[in-house]
Amino acid sequence: MLCVLFVIPELVVLFFLVAAVLYASCCDAEFLYHLLLRVLREETYYNMAYAVGRILTVISEGPLPF
Repeated sequence: MLCVLFVIPELVVLFFLVAAVLYASCCDAEFLYHLLLRVLREETYYNMAYAVGRILTVISEGPLPF
């Protein structure tokens, strides 16, 4: 029972994370950057955005947030 109390919240968070990534990859690529900026500390966000930006190409109609 105790295991269920820990596993179910993890699965819910994982589901929403995967849904956000799939939405970002299919519909709105900049959504992921905006979402991560709200979740992560600013320094961690900029370090991660720089690393991901070197790997992935995001087609944008305006300037990227980093």
